[in-house]
Amino acid sequence: MDDLFEISLGELSQLVITGATLHEESFRSVPASVTVYSKEEIRQLGVTRLSQLMNYVPGFQSQRNDQSSVSDSYSARGIRFDGSGREILILLDGQRLNSDWGGGSSLRTGMIDLYLADRVEFIRGPSSPLYGSNAFIGIVNITTKADNEADVGFGLNNAYHASFSLAHSFDNGQLELFAKKRVDQGQDIRIYDSNISDNIDSTDPYELENIHFKARYGDTSFLLHQHTVSNDEFFIGGFTSNSENTLKGETLIASLEHVMALENKWKLAASLSLSKYRFDVATVVVPPPTQVVIDGEIEEREPKVKLVLTQDLKSGEKNAFGFEWREPKIVDSDANLSGFSSAYLPQAPLTSRTIMGAFVQHQNYIQDDLHYVLGLRLDDYSNFGSHISPRAGLIWDINTSDTLKLLYGESFRAPSRSETDITNSAALLGNPDLKPEIAKTAEVVWLHQPKAYSLAITGYYSKLSDVIIKLPGTPSDRINDGDEEVSGVELELENLWHDHLTSRVNAKSDLG
Repeated sequence: MDDLFEISLGELSQLVITGATLHEESFRSVPASVTVYSKEEIRQLGVTRLSQLMNYVPGFQSQRNDQSSVSDSYSARGIRFDGSGREILILLDGQRLNSDWGGGSSLRTGMIDLYLADRVEFIRGPSSPLYGSNAFIGIVNITTKADNEADVGFGLNNAYHASFSLAHSFDNGQLELFAKKRVDQGQDIRIYDSNISDNIDSTDPYELENIHFKARYGDTSFLLHQHTVSNDEFFIGGFTSNSENTLKGETLIASLEHVMALENKWKLAASLSLSKYRFDVATVVVPPPTQVVIDGEIEEREPKVKLVLTQDLKSGEKNAFGFEWREPKIVDSDANLSGFSSAYLPQAPLTSRTIMGAFVQHQNYIQDDLHYVLGLRLDDYSNFGSHISPRAGLIWDINTSDTLKLLYGESFRAPSRSETDITNSAALLGNPDLKPEIAKTAEVVWLHQPKAYSLAITGYYSKLSDVIIKLPGTPSDRINDGDEEVSGVELELENLWHDHLTSRVNAKSDLG
């Protein structure tokens, strides 16, 4: 336990940040507004899920959706378009977890177990110049590392969990394995059952399973990630009760990467991956005696090829080039009505779209205490065309304790397949003519880091255009007709009182 508290602010300031530029950066050098939690800090807080940790980050918020104990919605900087978290890109060991169907990943990623996390980076602001769509107002970059340890716990409501992680190194290689199972029977609650127009007794159970495996031999590495959350008793306020319900979300990712060292400090990372996202749901939509049950599933598979070329010179110059090809395809969209009324209602055509992206980024010093970053990414979607996302930043080390950052970036969120292609929905219509949502963001970051404490203050202004909104009526159509301006100030203060006591204060104020 002593090791968990013997972290000085000097050590914290040396935590490596990789998600903002694809290079190793410190808090002072990184051209972004960033919060990083190390494994030690996460365990000090006692949080176990990503959605819990988000609420300790200025500008990020998470909240429980009413329809399921495994559905946590999250957002950042007061921008929240729906419950899927489609405005934030979630990365796990470099793999994007956002689905093409819904745009977000909150059903699956909110329950990601942080026991396997080595560090979690919360990068606020536009990140599309590196990552493309969904890096709209921020990204969460989770880096994992297994240790040799096990954990077993029991709690109220017949809850229990068991997990273990193993790490083994050998000549020129390493193996890591993490596995967890959690079962929670839920709390006793009273909910409104729209089927009988009265309150009923209920519980809120769920199950979670997670397997995370990494292997490395020389310069070649393999990743396998499987994550499943499910429950058999959920509700949607004012719409369905919690009888005869099933909800299940599954993520499966396999990735192979090879890194090659080239001349003049260049390094090429080439990766090939295949992702599967699946969502199953069943519930009563018409109560007895004329009972009607709907059950359906959406499954998509996404092959991806990615090439990233980086250079990090002793002079401080850093360069990065990248290319990405993805082709997400809906492979199952079946939905069925059964009971008093029977029908087959597919939710979307079994088609794919091709996504290609290419980026360039350059960092260098103007003088010893002043450096900059310039970047540009071009994304092309087969169903709506291209989009360009630029970035620029200037970082001034005023003295040994103070750093000032001036940042600008543009980001976009491509319409999800559920927005363009959904069919047979009583609530929504698909609109294939939707365009991407655009965000243009300017930020000023002041970082003050003397020996005893660390203070970061960020002021930001974002102008959003072509925001996708729902029109009145049932079913509702969606169009690009929203324009918003969002601004605010974020503060993060960490103080080291002595070797065994630190405090951390986060605050955010919306200005408009």
